[in-house]
Amino acid sequence: MTSKALSGSSILIVEDTTLAACDLRSAFQKLSAKVHVVSNVNAALTIARRKRLSGAIIDRSCIDASWPLCAELANGQVPYIFHKEPAATNVVDDMIELMTRTKSSPVLAEA
Repeated sequence: MTSKALSGSSILIVEDTTLAACDLRSAFQKLSAKVHVVSNVNAALTIARRKRLSGAIIDRSCIDASWPLCAELANGQVPYIFHKEPAATNVVDDMIELMTRTKSSPVLAEA
């Protein structure tokens, strides 16, 4: 994977753990993605409605509150995955694969 693999992409990260959020942000920024990090679903929903997103990573601890966000992402055909604090590189690889595979319709995946 090159350092420009996600150049021009806009990634939303919903993560309530500061360390995990920083790791994910850093991993995506190294691949030239623009990253929006929020700690709750309400803030994520605001960003999803205002920004053109390429993908979203949602912490599994937010899964119960995330249905309005998931609906908004699906409506905008933005692929998203739920994660459970794995290594940031695994999440990045999963997101790149999902974005590549789902150019025309969003697919829920779990990392």
